[in-house]
Amino acid sequence: MKKLLFIIFCLCLSTWGVQAQTRVVKGTVISKTDKAPIPGATVYNQNTKGGVATDIDGKFSLKVNAGDTLMISFIGFKTQHIKIVNQKELNVTLEEESVQIDDVVVIGYGSRNVKTLTGAINTVSAKKLEMLPVPNFDQAMQGQAPGMLVMSSSGAPGAAADVSVRGINSITAGTTPLYIMDGVVVAAGDFQSLNTADIESVTVLKDAASTSIYGARASNGVILITTKRGTYGQQGRVNLRVQHGWSTIANKKDDMMNTSQRLDYEEMIGMHAGDPNYDRADYEGIDVDWQDVIYNDHAPTTSYDLSISGGSQTIAYYMSANYMTQEGIAPMSDFTRYNFRLNWEGKVKPWLKAGGSLTLGHEKNDATQTGRDLIANPANTALLMLPYWNPYKEDGSITVPGDGSWKGEGYNPLEAYAKNRFFRERTKGVGSLFLEVNPIEGLTVKSILGLDGGVAHDIHLGQPSFSWNNGDGSRADQYLRNYTLTMTNTLNYKFSLAHELHNFDILLGQEAIQNETDNLSGSVTGLSDDRLVQLSSGITPASVGGGKNESSFLSFFGRLSYSLDDKYFLDLSLRTDGSSRFGADNRYATFWSAGAMWRIVDEAFMEKIPFISNLQLSVSAGTSGNSSIGDYDHLALIVGGASYNGISAWVPTGLGNESLTWEKLFDVNVGLKIGLWNRLNMSIEYYNKKTTAMLMSVPISLTNGFSSWMDNVGKMRNQGVDFQLDATVLKYGDFMWNFTGNFSYNQNKILELYNGQDYYALGNAGSFLKVGDSYGSIQAVRYAGVNPANGDAMWYDKDGKLVNKFSTEDKVSLGKSYIAPWYGGFTNNFSYKGIQLSVFFTWVADRYMLNSTRYFTENNGRSPQYNQSTKMFEAWQKPGDITEIPRYGIVMETDDHLIEDASFLRLKNLSLAYSLPSSVLKYTKVVEAVKIFVQAQNLLTFTKWSGFDPEDTSYQSVGAYPTTKQFTFGIDLTF
Repeated sequence: MKKLLFIIFCLCLSTWGVQAQTRVVKGTVISKTDKAPIPGATVYNQNTKGGVATDIDGKFSLKVNAGDTLMISFIGFKTQHIKIVNQKELNVTLEEESVQIDDVVVIGYGSRNVKTLTGAINTVSAKKLEMLPVPNFDQAMQGQAPGMLVMSSSGAPGAAADVSVRGINSITAGTTPLYIMDGVVVAAGDFQSLNTADIESVTVLKDAASTSIYGARASNGVILITTKRGTYGQQGRVNLRVQHGWSTIANKKDDMMNTSQRLDYEEMIGMHAGDPNYDRADYEGIDVDWQDVIYNDHAPTTSYDLSISGGSQTIAYYMSANYMTQEGIAPMSDFTRYNFRLNWEGKVKPWLKAGGSLTLGHEKNDATQTGRDLIANPANTALLMLPYWNPYKEDGSITVPGDGSWKGEGYNPLEAYAKNRFFRERTKGVGSLFLEVNPIEGLTVKSILGLDGGVAHDIHLGQPSFSWNNGDGSRADQYLRNYTLTMTNTLNYKFSLAHELHNFDILLGQEAIQNETDNLSGSVTGLSDDRLVQLSSGITPASVGGGKNESSFLSFFGRLSYSLDDKYFLDLSLRTDGSSRFGADNRYATFWSAGAMWRIVDEAFMEKIPFISNLQLSVSAGTSGNSSIGDYDHLALIVGGASYNGISAWVPTGLGNESLTWEKLFDVNVGLKIGLWNRLNMSIEYYNKKTTAMLMSVPISLTNGFSSWMDNVGKMRNQGVDFQLDATVLKYGDFMWNFTGNFSYNQNKILELYNGQDYYALGNAGSFLKVGDSYGSIQAVRYAGVNPANGDAMWYDKDGKLVNKFSTEDKVSLGKSYIAPWYGGFTNNFSYKGIQLSVFFTWVADRYMLNSTRYFTENNGRSPQYNQSTKMFEAWQKPGDITEIPRYGIVMETDDHLIEDASFLRLKNLSLAYSLPSSVLKYTKVVEAVKIFVQAQNLLTFTKWSGFDPEDTSYQSVGAYPTTKQFTFGIDLTF
């Protein structure tokens, strides 16, 4: 019994001792810079493996034992370790890391501190992208980075932008950059299925030192997309962003005739001469502005973004969901998207990390017709319909030909939009898995398996009840499936010698890519009921088709990076690529690059010039390639499906060229970066790129059975300058004014064509290739005005002589291009406490385009039955009249008087935001941040262009869907 009592006494004593050592320590974590509390900082007990996160006031409470070590950390700050002795309260001050997140940029197969870059690289952060109310991230990139030209050819919901980096580097082969998202190749033009709010940063690689590591696919530049991820040891965060707004046409044409003007015009040209039934009063009661009828001036758009991110000491995660819907300004055009993303990674062992990414997007898109001669195209209808044609009955219903209510020609376009429909539904997925091993210090072995794939279903439906179809409806369907599978393995070894005087970074890698595309199509006619419009409902099968394409790449690459004393940097890369698109003897090619950079600012002699905060000089040279041609262009092909005397037959479709090989580009870049007073930063880069062995479709003798084939011929050069300026213009108390601007100049020149030829027509009315001229040069017959004696049109022949007969043989180069050589953007950001105002402009200059709309609205001799511009009152009437518009009956020709200056300056985005102060939000104990914002997109456009909008990428404006103004308000909540 005594022994039992003694044991109980000892247990009680030991328990009392443990209780005496275990206690609660409280504390506050603040920033050393501004003394502000840091919410969400991790306080982790390395002994007990437990931890907490600080609240919105930076406070925490945690059980500890004497001798425990606490680790206090937060992203962007140096981690602190504090040993517990007898403290009851801790006041922890965290110091910001000397290298901030913004100082680290993504490069090919890795990342690098921006101060060590030898190549031409620009990064656009999430802050500049995520708030813009556009479905595609490529549209949000306009004007954001020097050297990258982004043009939106269509204002239709979900339409992709056209992107080029440092000019057009190829003629027939592809000219779009290579897109890579989280290590996975992503097809260009598919970004409407992805959510811009998930993007952390976009990095644009422009010169050989940065792109050659991607070898054969990098001649048009590389765009690396990094998505948002969670942070180890970060308390979970919830972010909700809601945006709602509306769209309206950006630039309405105001020179079309109203009813009174139209009737004056008809009487002027004698349209009703000799008609005893004509009575002007029959028409004057109606005056319709078809632009108001066709275009919705309040087309709504809504977006919801929800994301959750965070992590423990071993796992980091990011999840998001997005719903977006945008109604187009044109009838029956809209876009709806559902998107989900999951990024995760975990530290399985101290030497092993694994993770992955998954994006799923589903979109629905209704579209309208486009095309130059289609009266069903809204861009044409809005201008050409006569103002006294009333589209509605008295009860508000649509007038329809055949019931006596429609007074116009052909059909009521409103009926056409409603019953002649185009649909697209697409599901896209991008996913990857990675495994990263660190077997020894400095060595990282990583494998990534990525998949970019999707399925799409396109429908063109002509309903039977459409008056134009006369009860005979039709339907055409096309199914498409594609995927790109990427397998990348890299070995990266970093080490230093001589007390970190010499630093080495060695990368070795292997990559394999497999592409596959399938399509199946079919169409029927004979639909008789609007309720039965499936393919099986048609009486007559009209067509059936389908096909399959495959291609593959196999690559091996390496890069050596060396720095001496963190002042002298050298990058060398080598890559060998093989492609199934070339014959066996020409399948492989090797590309290389060398880049060097000198950080002059770190030299001892620079200490005497303290106002220079940064000065570095870089130079690079190297090669890259292009293989963006058809998958089977090198092969002589035959296809089935033909009929010969009623018997199934094969038909040859291509001659093939087994000598085809890679298009090659040699690139030289020189760059200088200057920083002054830590407030003004400038960079200027000069580049010179030469493309050789261009992949072009060139004419051959018809005795071969074909008129052309693909071959490696010709040379082309792009040279130019990129400039960027970032400045803190004014900083006074809580007020700050920051300016960011960039401009680029690119000069393109054709150096050589094929077989000694110096001229090659591209099939476009005014587009051609000529040695000594640029790609995109415009050629046309020169208009000489109107003969004042008889009102006939006059032109100049190719020798400059005045003639009264139009001939395409008299076309000459105008010294103008439809590709802008000058472009850029600039932003002014103003902030005062929680208020932020951003004013963002984009611009292009010295660009010209054929305004084909004027061919229909200013053409006395071709289409007077449709509405015309008020300029037609300036037409020649009598001898002696001096004018540019010939007499009635003279058909307009597409000569140079239709070539207009399409340069523009556009207020791309104007936004005003207010962030609630933390002193107010702390009382909620739940909400960490609140931002309320309003913004306008494409608010103002300054241009000489007389059409709907100057922003296009083609030689001529052909009934493009007009650009829209967008007005949005929203709220951004962080919990």
